[in-house]
Amino acid sequence: SYQFGFYATESDLSNATETVWYDLQAAPFIDLEFPTGRLVVLARVYDRYMAVTATLQDTLTVGAPAPAGGRRLLQSASAQFAKARSKMTEHLKSFRASRVNKFAGGMALEGRKKLTPQEAAELRVSLMSNLAEGSGKAVATGGFACEAYGSAALVAGSAQEATPSGVVSSGGLFRRLSRQGAGAQCVGSALSVLGAAMLAQSTGAVVLSAAQSVDFMQGTQLGVAGVMRGALLGAVAGEQPVTAQSEGSAIDARRMLMA
Repeated sequence: SYQFGFYATESDLSNATETVWYDLQAAPFIDLEFPTGRLVVLARVYDRYMAVTATLQDTLTVGAPAPAGGRRLLQSASAQFAKARSKMTEHLKSFRASRVNKFAGGMALEGRKKLTPQEAAELRVSLMSNLAEGSGKAVATGGFACEAYGSAALVAGSAQEATPSGVVSSGGLFRRLSRQGAGAQCVGSALSVLGAAMLAQSTGAVVLSAAQSVDFMQGTQLGVAGVMRGALLGAVAGEQPVTAQSEGSAIDARRMLMA
């Protein structure tokens, strides 16, 4: 089986430089939506016993598409993103949740560069909602949860960018992914989503209704419990803990023996 991932080498978002790993697959290639800029693409191979090779990596520079025939593209950025959002909706209708994960992160990063702040915020709300909805339609394996959290971290961004609708959708994502832990390699991404949402609320940047707050807290509690289970899968007492820290949260997970 093959596994692919990427991260941005330069970004004003700290979570954009964290690796997004996608689920294992049989094909030796992957179709992803990359943002413009300098990226590091990663790949590794697992055998039938889940032994893994060293991670292979290469640098990729993604530029804006060149105008056909030397002419300028007249289509606005907002119109281009509207088409991309329509494609995401088609993936959801056809239950291709993994395709949603593979498109969402790159679209969110690119939207911050090409759209107005208001349009970019609306795009992120839509993408987070799509991720949550898609996670409810997928088989919640650890690999799927890992790629969903990784994409959600790129979509969520920082606490300063949070919106009420986006925070509510992130709680729904945690609830839907609570059935399966994401594994130690994705704890940072999950914590990034949680930290941004929690910090936005604690600073007053986002104010939820009482019902929304209860739903968010219940969803994130279930989701974080799933993340912790996945992080400690196969761990033994005395090993180094799994740790991660974001702008609003921190996790220290370790297996212990109780006398």
